[in-house]
Amino acid sequence: MTAVARKKRMKTTKFISQYLRHLSRGKGAFPLEKPILRVLIVENHEPMRKYIATKLRGKLQLRIVAEVAGGVDAVQKAEELRPDLIGLPRLDGIEATRRIQKVHPKSKILFVTENCSPDVAEEALRGRGLGYVLKSNAEEDLLPAVDAVLRSKRFITCDLAGTLPRSRRSHRIGRVLRPEGNAKI
Repeated sequence: MTAVARKKRMKTTKFISQYLRHLSRGKGAFPLEKPILRVLIVENHEPMRKYIATKLRGKLQLRIVAEVAGGVDAVQKAEELRPDLIGLPRLDGIEATRRIQKVHPKSKILFVTENCSPDVAEEALRGRGLGYVLKSNAEEDLLPAVDAVLRSKRFITCDLAGTLPRSRRSHRIGRVLRPEGNAKI
């Protein structure tokens, strides 16, 4: 047996003995350092849905539980799977958000859309969505938005944040978290 194999075997033996001690104390399985968060991706455009899934699969604490194409399927899957995070598209996502919040209020909603209207962004966030990312900014904003939304913080894509009228920059919108840091609106 090589030195590397011996070292690996010792580590495994040590882990097993720690695990058995833990179980004998009636504590059940080892707790995870970070909980695995369940993600439902809702996107009608399949290449974009695959892109979002690929970006999120790189994050160890996220597990994609389903990918669906529309709002009706999203509501059904949210009720069935109870995900922690849901990525929604477009305007029909606003109605889906309302329905999802009724069946599973703990889900956090992130809109990933091509609609850059400040009115639509405000409505999405008023409808209990926590984040709003433009597809054109997904490369740089998607992962920071996911991180912010999972921490129950608001995220508005950088390009859109400055276009919201001052009268609408209220407590409903809260903070804009940008990749380079926090800024209030």
